[in-house]
Amino acid sequence: MAILDLQTRLVEEGRIRMGEKVEMAGGQSRPKKLDTWRFTSADKDLIDEVAMLYHGDVKPWVSPEGSQWEVVTEANAIKVIIQPVNTYSQFMEKWEGRFLARRCDTQREQISDRPCICKAEEEELCKPVTRVNLMLRDVKKTSGVWRLETHGWNATQELGGMLAVLQRTQGWWPAELVIETRTQTRMRNGKPETRKFPVPRFRGLEIETIVEALKARQLAELAGVDEPQRELERPPAPGVAGAPSPSPTPGVTNPTGWAARRAIGMQQAQQEATAARQQLDESATSGVVSDPSVAESGEAAAPEPDPTTQPDGDIASDPASPESGQSMEALCTQLNIPNNRGWLYLKQHKDHPKGCDGSPEPHAFKLKTLDDFLGLTGEDAGIATDILKGQFQ
Repeated sequence: MAILDLQTRLVEEGRIRMGEKVEMAGGQSRPKKLDTWRFTSADKDLIDEVAMLYHGDVKPWVSPEGSQWEVVTEANAIKVIIQPVNTYSQFMEKWEGRFLARRCDTQREQISDRPCICKAEEEELCKPVTRVNLMLRDVKKTSGVWRLETHGWNATQELGGMLAVLQRTQGWWPAELVIETRTQTRMRNGKPETRKFPVPRFRGLEIETIVEALKARQLAELAGVDEPQRELERPPAPGVAGAPSPSPTPGVTNPTGWAARRAIGMQQAQQEATAARQQLDESATSGVVSDPSVAESGEAAAPEPDPTTQPDGDIASDPASPESGQSMEALCTQLNIPNNRGWLYLKQHKDHPKGCDGSPEPHAFKLKTLDDFLGLTGEDAGIATDILKGQFQ
């Protein structure tokens, strides 16, 4: 049992950096930009493995937190995994030496809990800070995250935009983290000045895969089998206390993710629908009333009206008549799909044939809301039944 209001996270193993400090005359130092990745950590075994993987010399490094180890690699692209939660943060910050004086989201200052004043000053003293927590795919000894920190506006806008989309999918995304060297020319003192600067970016993410993941998540939310992830969903290794039990759904190895929960929910709904149909079939053959309320009251159900005695105008409103097709809610239960899925399919599918004879003449459904779908009757219900059975049966 977890603490309900506690946000869990993975341990930080080290840092991923794009620069270093170099000594100058007089004992001073200055920052130097790199075009390859630099790793720092207090764990020498991890730095040794990174050095073997990406090539570089391991050296001791005196950090503000104490003695650590570093390696400047020869790689400007590394394989990472972007996690679904605790992925990144972005603030406007002002540092005075090692002391954080201000942390602002442009609306509220987090330390003093007062309105942000970064833009109210004549000189912009706050700088954007983007922190990204990543897992290293090829480093076998690591079980936590490595933090990338960047202060550039380009990285703030581009990384923030991509990570916001990926976090919406709540998936684990493999990618490459690369250093891209860019150039910019500006006029300074009446003369053009060109400078080069590194920008971190992700590579290897396919937009079609991301869009499909977003669609799947939207369908899962509409179907009511998904809930927002509040805590980190990374199960312990098999045999460790707290490890998840085997999934009841074949092919799903991690029942903690939203996709697995959706699959489990769909399977349970299918099992319940199958059991309900079997119960109805048994009741029909044995003549036993299956409704417990009827059994308790001792009253028999009202007889079904004879369709031949009904006025012609009522046939279209009868959802069970052959002319109208069955009700959409009953149809979705029969096909083992959520009502929302049937509605969305008809709403998004543009080439509906008029009837089941294959006629190319389109049929226009008025399906602005889910209630419009559930209320289909007459010819619309019959055509919708043929379409959904052809797709999902």
